[in-house]
This record gives sequence, C-alpha cells and structure tokens, in this order.
Amino acid sequence: MTLSPLRYDKVIPVCSALNIWEYEAMLSENSSLRRVPASLNRKQAVFIDGIRHSAEIIALAHSRLRSTLTELALNPPSANELPLVTPHAFLDAWALVDAVDKFRLLYQNFPDMIRKAGSEPSLQDAAQSFKKIRDIADHCSAAADRVASKDTAGLGVLTWLTGYQVSPTELWYCTIRPGTLKTEPTLKWPRIETKLTWPTGHICLLVGGCQANLSEILPHIEKRVKKLESDLDIAFERHDLSISPVANDLFTRQVYKPASNLKI
Repeated sequence: MTLSPLRYDKVIPVCSALNIWEYEAMLSENSSLRRVPASLNRKQAVFIDGIRHSAEIIALAHSRLRSTLTELALNPPSANELPLVTPHAFLDAWALVDAVDKFRLLYQNFPDMIRKAGSEPSLQDAAQSFKKIRDIADHCSAAADRVASKDTAGLGVLTWLTGYQVSPTELWYCTIRPGTLKTEPTLKWPRIETKLTWPTGHICLLVGGCQANLSEILPHIEKRVKKLESDLDIAFERHDLSISPVANDLFTRQVYKPASNLKI
C-alpha cells in the first residue's frame, strides 16, 4: 500500500454568511470551463457547462464523503446515531456516482472533439462500474431480485479504509450497510492493494454485486478536466473568442409583493 498526501490543494472561497462546505477544487482557479464566451456555439456551451458542473459536484461530493467517513471511522457512531449519519454518506456517494456518469456521457459525446488513443484506460472503461450501478439504481424495482440475491442493501454498501497510525501503518476497514439485515454479518475484508490518500481512501460503493471505486475514479476525471481546459484555452485564443464577453453563473433577487388575497 502506498500513502500519498491530498491530491487537490485548491480550496474554493465560501460565502461567510452561509454554511457552505469548503472543498478541494478539481478545476483550475481561472478555468476556461468557467469562462465560456457568449459567442460560442450554443450546443458546445451546454456540453462545457455540463462537464464543468459534473466535475465540481464530483470534487465536492468526494471531499464531503471523505470527511464524513473519516469521522465515522475515528469516532464511531452509536446505534441510535447511525441512522442519522448514514444518509449524509450515501447522499454524497450517490451524487458522486451520478456526476461521474454524467461527466462520462458528456465528455464522450462532446461535439467535434478529437480523441487520441492512449495507453491508459479509456473513460468508458474507467467509469464502466459507475454506469452499471447507476443502471441498477435507475431500475431499482426491476433489479430488486438481483439486489436481494446478492444480499446487499437497496441503497448499496459503502466500504473504505481510514488510517489512524502512519508508522507502522494501521488502518480501519469500515462498512456501512443500511437497511434490514436477515442474518448477523460476519467480519471480513478483501485483500486490498491501493494508493491511499491519507487518511481515508479506497471508498467503494457496492450495489447488486457491482462495485465502483469512488476514490480511484478521481484521477481519471481530473486528467480529462485538465486536458479539456488546455484545449479550450487554445481554441478560444485561436478563434479570437478569448476577448468575447463572458456571462456566467447568474443569481438574482427581486422584491416580490404578494397580492392582497394571498395568505401567508
């Protein structure tokens, strides 16, 4: 097992008036994904926005999930607390799964993108397990027999490693299985060979016999984000779009006066 420091080191500024989560950003600080010229082809702009939002959700969901799972491993919840904390973990786990699958679809079908074959796994291969468990979730009624036969929960089973001592290395192998248990579970763990981002990594979601590694997918996404940012910078400059006006991320607030007969 190889230990490594945190992969992302950029922290998004947050609004001090709101309890907004600080997270490790995947996009560069002045990312071209956030500077889409208004004159760009509308369809391409939709794809770029979708890829950007997916990448941001992936980074946020993974950061929050790691924090939640680290806290659970180091300070285990009581039996009464577990039903209260479980939704937090699975909310972010499934948000990550959905965003990865959306990123895959948009990236693979990006209009006029030229792709070169490489030695590394394609995004299709790297994200295949995410597509599978997303399909199971989307057809949960039809997949109920499959989920039951594999003795997994409808929401899935989360497993992960959290280190509590660096030298010698000692870790907790943790599992959250929400829902009804037919029998008392046995404590077991698989042989794991991974590069662990300290303190928590190798986060996996198992659904209906299909498992997705929520930690290992991040480098695949980040690599494509950086490549797309670079390609867009070149394209915007080449076609003189870098000086085109940019309008992005609108928030409005207007005074609204209800009609006199509106009950509040």
